[in-house]
Amino acid sequence: MAAKSSPLHLFADVLARVHAICASLATEGRWPDGIDFSRIVVEPPRDASHGDMATNAAMVLAKEAKSKPRDLAEAIAARLRADELIAKVDVAGPGFINLTLKPKAWAEALLTVLLEGDAYGRIAPDASPRVNVEYVSANPTGPMHVGHCRGAVFGDALASLLQFAGRDVTREYYINDAGAQVDVLARSAYLRYREALGEGIGAIPEGSGPLASGHIGFPGTSHPTFSASFAVSCLAHSTFPDFASSARIASLVFVAGSE
Repeated sequence: MAAKSSPLHLFADVLARVHAICASLATEGRWPDGIDFSRIVVEPPRDASHGDMATNAAMVLAKEAKSKPRDLAEAIAARLRADELIAKVDVAGPGFINLTLKPKAWAEALLTVLLEGDAYGRIAPDASPRVNVEYVSANPTGPMHVGHCRGAVFGDALASLLQFAGRDVTREYYINDAGAQVDVLARSAYLRYREALGEGIGAIPEGSGPLASGHIGFPGTSHPTFSASFAVSCLAHSTFPDFASSARIASLVFVAGSE
């Protein structure tokens, strides 16, 4: 069953009405085709005494309308005054439009919130392009840090909001397992693997990756064998074809040696 869309919240509702008025004026005034109405906003005014909402419609469309912002604002205001939701419209400054809504508009909005409950504001899925949200994303050659935690919270919240807004969302945790840095890590992990099996490998050259110092540097994993185990496990599908199966065995050897 398709998800049911909630009625538009008040700001979105008034914005849709402003868009409709501007589209009508554009047709009547033969404005250029393809005008971007997404620049129009309806938001709370900076000063609450100016009303409930304010819109910049005239300011951003004056150029296409070949009109002074103030004159265009008056034309938009005249049509807004006839709207059933609006009690008062004032044109301020160079062309900003301040709106005061009728009490019934707020009462109806509150009733909608109560009736919709947790579903208030949900939008049914539409044909919008799919959204891929990539967040946290580990780089095996560097440490995890508090920024990854912050990214996890922000990314998950953003993905949830997009889903609530009707978008088809894919969450992606991306592991950077390709490129020169990972090749270097694979080589150093391979050397540590050989060393753990009793083979003398000599000194690992400087710049051979984080395992050259014995650990990757993840918080709480400073033990060389545990860190090496993590690295080898991550590199089981590395650029060394014959290393993959041995890497899985080596990771068990490392873990056993650390216990």
